[in-house]
Amino acid sequence: MTLHFEDLPSIKQNLTFNVYRRYIGRGKANLKLPDAIFCKPQVYSNYGLFLSDQCPWRIVLRANGEERVFKGPMFMQMIHCVDQLRESVPFVTIFSRSPKFKRFPGPAVTEAMRNAVIHFDAIQNRDITVDLTEELVTITSPGKIPPDAFLDWESGPEPRNPKLAAFLDSICVLCSSARGLKVIRSCYSTSGLLPILVRGEDSFSIRLPSLDNVSLTVAEGKDVVLGYLEEHGKGGMLDLSICLMISVHRMKVILDELEAEGHIMVMGTGRSRTAFVVRQDSGYSKSEWVDIREPVPEGDCHRQRKGRSQRVGTSWMFSLIWLKCIQIPYRGAFSALQG
Repeated sequence: MTLHFEDLPSIKQNLTFNVYRRYIGRGKANLKLPDAIFCKPQVYSNYGLFLSDQCPWRIVLRANGEERVFKGPMFMQMIHCVDQLRESVPFVTIFSRSPKFKRFPGPAVTEAMRNAVIHFDAIQNRDITVDLTEELVTITSPGKIPPDAFLDWESGPEPRNPKLAAFLDSICVLCSSARGLKVIRSCYSTSGLLPILVRGEDSFSIRLPSLDNVSLTVAEGKDVVLGYLEEHGKGGMLDLSICLMISVHRMKVILDELEAEGHIMVMGTGRSRTAFVVRQDSGYSKSEWVDIREPVPEGDCHRQRKGRSQRVGTSWMFSLIWLKCIQIPYRGAFSALQG
C-alpha cells in the first residue's frame, strides 16, 4: 500500500471543521466526520488538515494588478476561486459561444483547477496561483510531474492527493464525466487555439487562452515545439501533440518547417516520426544533409528494376523447389500413413 502525504500525521492537531459541517451537513453540529481524517485514534492526518478551517495552504488569484488570497478548507478555496473567475469574465460551455466577450471555457478552467489541487505537492509549502488576464488563464501548482504523466489523464496518473480527489468526486465539486486532458482538449477542439501544459522542475502550469483570441500561427507553434525539444532533446510526434495540445495535422506542418529550417532532424514516417533537436555546436548543416528521396538517374532505375526482377525470379524459383522437394513428398507420406 502506497503511503501518501495525506496519510501522515498533521503538524497541527487543534483542528475545527465548521466550514465542512456547514457545506456538507448543512449546518448540522452532530455531523459525523470522515474516518480518513484520522491516521491514528484521536490523531488528525494531513487529509484532515486539507478539510479543516486551519488549512495552511492557499489559492491565490491575481488579476488586474490585484491579488486575492482564499482561506479555509481547500475545497472551499477552489469553489470561491472559480466563483470569482465567473464574476470577472464570462464562462461559456462548449456549445454556446458568442463573439461579444472575452470568454474562457468553464469546463476547462474547472478541470484545470481540480488537477492543480489533486496533484498539489503540499510538502513544498507553496501556494496554488491563478493568473488572469484578458487573453489567458494560467493555473500553477507546486509539484513535479513525471514526463508522461499527462499523456493519459483519462485513466491516470494517480493523484498525489487521492483522498482529496475522491472527496471532490463524492461531493461533485469541480468534476465532470470527463477528466483532465480529454475535457480540456474538447473545449478547444474547434477553436484552433493552443492550451499549453508546462512542466517545471518543481511545479506545473496549465495555460488556457480566451476563446476570442486569434488562433496561434504556425510560427508561434514552432517556437513552442522548438522550446520543448530544446529542453527534452527529442519527442515523438504523437507525444508532442498530446503534451503541447497541438493537433496532429498542425504538428506535422510544424515539424516539416522546423526540419526544413535545420532546427531539428526527423526520423521515422507517419505518426511514428521522432524529432531530434539539432544543437548549434553539433556541426550539422542543412546544406550538408543528403535527401534520400532524390530521384535516381534513369539508368540506375533500370538496373534497380532489373535487379529486383532477378531477385523476384530467384525467390519464385526457390519457392517452386521447396514445394516440389519438400511439401509434395511430405503430403504423400502423410497420406500413406493414413492409409
